[in-house]
Amino acid sequence: WGWGYYLGPSILYMSRVNSEIVARAVEILEREEDYRWCGVDKVYTLFGFWTLHPELREKFRTHVRSGRIDIACGMVSTPHLLGIAGTHCSGESLIRNMIYGAELMEEMLGFKFRNTVLQLNDVTGFFSQLPQIALKCGFKYLKVDRPGELYNRRGVPLNFWWMAPDGSTILCNRCPYGSTWKPQLYTSFEEAAEEFADWLDRVSRFSKLDEVLLYQGGDWDPPDAGLPEFVKEWNGRGLKPRLRISTPTEYFDAVVEHAGNLPVVRGSLDNVGWAALYGVDGDGVRREQREVIDLLLTCEKFLTIASLMGLKYPLELLKRLWIISILWEDHNTIVYLYPEDLEAYKRDLEYVKSKAKLLLDSALTLIASNIDVSGRGVPIVVFNQLSWKRRSPITARVRFSPFNGCRFLKVVDSTGREVPFQVIDLGYYQDGSISEAEVLFIADIPPLGYNTYYAIPVEEEVEFETGLRCFERVEAGRTVLVLENEYFRIEVVNGHLVSVFDKKAGREVLKISKWERLKGVGKFLGNCILCEKVEYGSQGLTGEVRGLEYSSSTFSPERVELVEKGPIRATVAAYFTYLEDPITLKIALYEGVPRVEFATVIHAKRVGRRFRVVFPLNVEGGRVFVDKPFSVEEVDPLKEDYECIERSYGKMGRVFGAYSWACLSDSHYSVALVSRQNSGFMLEEGCRLSSILLATIGSSQLQRFMRAPKMAGTGLHVLEYALMPSVGDVYASRIYQRAREYLNPPIVLAEVGGGGDLPQLKSFLEIGPENIVLTALYREGDQVVLHLFELEGRTSTARIKFFRNLGEVYEANFKGEKVGDDPFLFKEHQIKEVRATPASSDE
Repeated sequence: WGWGYYLGPSILYMSRVNSEIVARAVEILEREEDYRWCGVDKVYTLFGFWTLHPELREKFRTHVRSGRIDIACGMVSTPHLLGIAGTHCSGESLIRNMIYGAELMEEMLGFKFRNTVLQLNDVTGFFSQLPQIALKCGFKYLKVDRPGELYNRRGVPLNFWWMAPDGSTILCNRCPYGSTWKPQLYTSFEEAAEEFADWLDRVSRFSKLDEVLLYQGGDWDPPDAGLPEFVKEWNGRGLKPRLRISTPTEYFDAVVEHAGNLPVVRGSLDNVGWAALYGVDGDGVRREQREVIDLLLTCEKFLTIASLMGLKYPLELLKRLWIISILWEDHNTIVYLYPEDLEAYKRDLEYVKSKAKLLLDSALTLIASNIDVSGRGVPIVVFNQLSWKRRSPITARVRFSPFNGCRFLKVVDSTGREVPFQVIDLGYYQDGSISEAEVLFIADIPPLGYNTYYAIPVEEEVEFETGLRCFERVEAGRTVLVLENEYFRIEVVNGHLVSVFDKKAGREVLKISKWERLKGVGKFLGNCILCEKVEYGSQGLTGEVRGLEYSSSTFSPERVELVEKGPIRATVAAYFTYLEDPITLKIALYEGVPRVEFATVIHAKRVGRRFRVVFPLNVEGGRVFVDKPFSVEEVDPLKEDYECIERSYGKMGRVFGAYSWACLSDSHYSVALVSRQNSGFMLEEGCRLSSILLATIGSSQLQRFMRAPKMAGTGLHVLEYALMPSVGDVYASRIYQRAREYLNPPIVLAEVGGGGDLPQLKSFLEIGPENIVLTALYREGDQVVLHLFELEGRTSTARIKFFRNLGEVYEANFKGEKVGDDPFLFKEHQIKEVRATPASSDE
């Protein structure tokens, strides 16, 4: 094992260095019959060698065929499984990473290779559904590593079975992925053997098997040509245990037959990841990566639908876009390493976004052109990319014909019913008639489908009332700004959120004293921004919170204003321009939408700071739930062990990770905090739920990142998040679905439409019951592929209603191979790939 990790001023340079490491391994393999090597585990570590050493390709192929080079993993890249710093990983991107990586490797090699070990060295964030995903991608074994100190203290053995929530199990090994020991460092065999025996003793004490796996090599580490001779000498002297140079695949094959009695571990292995890296540069790159992945998934869904209406499905182009995006998910890029890498990342992601948007636009335009647009006015088609019906705010910009003689407009739905709207912007022709408008309204959209609305010029201004109200009142000498819809009544005093009253539940959401509520001052009010002083370690991977610099709740703003007054959205803004880091807090409430949205602008001027947003919640004895790939999981920060380097030995607080949200819930009530950019959360005193927004790091504390000033994180940041209170537990309140709606706004196509035979409102795919969730819909050849999972832990039979007749429907693994007997029956927390062949139109 070993590769050129962080060697040089760019990833390209690292790739060149790594090519020489691979070449060195091939050289030793040619000379030493007993040598084995597994340093190429992903496309990311192979492409440099493949480009720079074409003369060694055939030798490399020969050693892969024989199993002496073990491509144990074969992914495109190996991401951290909790999104931290510049990395992001979703369940779907992880599956594509595994499947497309193996395809790329096979294309380069020219043959299928044995790939049964998912080797995820130096990776954090192992979530509970990983065993199920790995098995469905064709892996039999899993090699994990971090956080090693934590596993040691927990008494987790080196080998164990890891059980996913659906009951599937995979054989795992967790030995350290690297070591400093190598024979060439010592002047004699005796000295090398003594150090080796000490290393072996430290590792083997956690083994419940006679066979112990050790990784010789690691970061910055070329293969050691002296290893074969050391092993021969050790065995020749009869020293114990007997040594064999092996690959991970050979090791697992050797132990699996007598591994039946090993302990079974359940749940996520790592709920934290690297605690000090949450919020770096506002997690802006992580947000961009998540949005690109969501864009690709949306693109696939509507291209699949359009392909059944005559559009050619661009399978190879979509794969290329996935691969480009996934390459930048690797845990070693972190994007910020070097300026030229950051620029390359920006170019690559912009290419993926622009191509995907063009593809999506072609699919949506084709669909819209087939809609029977019989209404009067400018059509506005609103698309829902999610597999359940939703009611969401949308904005649309429309343009009207000249000389229309009207100064105003109205919005109607497909039945002609007037829809309340809010004007964001208006434009006029020279004759005074309306030319264009940007409007905001609430759209009702069916599952994975669309609804059609119309903007119509009118002579008189339209008046209507909604349930959204905003007003001022004076209480105890203080001005109280009130925003209210059918779900919540929000009160802002002195620029601070002091009350969120849930009208449906008849209860207060925030835990704030009456005095603090009246005065609008306190240490922890709602939407409170905490600025903490942090000292980071020299590697930039660890840190220590050295105290609180300030809490925004203890200050009065320079000014407070009601920015928008409805009738669809009301927004209040408070400006704290005089703080060390000027902050603007915006709070928005929509008509008919059960969430409170926030946009916080922080102008970070100093390094060594961490910013968190805090909400003191009125949920007593609540449990914490988070979203992970293909699941909702419970975490208990108080029971987490933080005494390891990845968790900064607890000095960064009890941080825990999530895909995008954390929820404090009891059996009767739930409040979720959803973030658009980051995945780091904290719970303090059992009720203060917070999300890490931003961390700034000084260049003197970034030895390995000295060339990357962007990593410092200073500058202007716009950070968006939402609060979602609801009656019921985390499942009854549909937090998972509502969070996905916030993260994936509907798609609007205005001024399009045709004279086709599609109705003005349509769902292309309906899935039930609601605990069965669609994560992907795409084409492969003549087949339609669906990825679905069971969310709530209830055995269920799925109902799938597609807009085209389907022929054979069957369950497959993620490699497309037929498995199982009933594609519609889901066990608790089961993930399935369902494949179907659309029938011809006359069937």
